[in-house]
Amino acid sequence: MPYSLPNQQRLDLIFPERDMLRVIIENGESGLLTLLALGALILLHYFLFREYAVMEKLQEKRLTEMEQLIKKEIHRSQSSSVQALEISQLKEKTDEKIELIKLQVEAMRKREEMSKSD
Repeated sequence: MPYSLPNQQRLDLIFPERDMLRVIIENGESGLLTLLALGALILLHYFLFREYAVMEKLQEKRLTEMEQLIKKEIHRSQSSSVQALEISQLKEKTDEKIELIKLQVEAMRKREEMSKSD
């Protein structure tokens, strides 16, 4: 029968980090390791929340700028529609004047024809 290692030795060969963990726990340094892990988690959460606050402020700034842009666009659109209305009214008045001029020219031609026929 071939020589086989006991189960504990096999595990130690496969997972050598178990020995390191056992040494840390046996030496009573697990409290220090726990404190370091908790400190790292607290620090990570601090950075995460700080980044979240920065992003939140940036988002608020973007929304404010977008609001101002929308207000400017609405104002521009309103002034554009007012100008379009003024142009439309001016066109109507011009069309009326052109029609009046056409009628006057036609009346003058008829007078000339009447005066020539007399």
